[in-house]
Order: sequence, then structure tokens, then C-alpha cells
Amino acid sequence: MGKVYRAVLKGDRLSWNGDRPKGDEPRDVEIKVVDLIRTNLRESTGEAMATALASLAQRGGISSIPDPLAWQREERQDRTLMMPE
Repeated sequence: MGKVYRAVLKGDRLSWNGDRPKGDEPRDVEIKVVDLIRTNLRESTGEAMATALASLAQRGGISSIPDPLAWQREERQDRTLMMPE
């Protein structure tokens, strides 16, 4: 099996996302159509997330975080970026 390239099919045209096969000569290809309905995916993910967060809130939150406000302040602080040498 060859390398996998990502593209968008619109009508009878492919638009490559990122890498594309080298060369411009005609070649035989196999296309696997993967239907990603982004709107429904986002909605279903959002509903599942809301349900999970509501369940977590009903149980009193995350017990391993004794002071959620202090934890949030600490998480929001800017960190020093380490540059590779």
C-alpha cells in the first residue's frame, strides 16, 4: 500500500490538503470517500460534553482539586518558553 494523501473532492476535482503525489503524469488511484459531517459531529460532541460536565458537577466536581479557583489561576499563568539549544 502506498502513502496516504488527504484531499477534498468537489464534483470531479480533488484539492490536496498538505502533501500531494509527486509528478504530474497520469496515475491510477483508489479513492476512499470518508463522509465527515462536521456540523453533526460538532453538535453531538457538544451535547456529550455538556452531559459529562453536568454529571461531574452533580457529583461535586473533581475531588483531587481542593481549591478550584487557585488551580484555575495557576493554570492561566504564562509560562516561560524553553528555546531548543
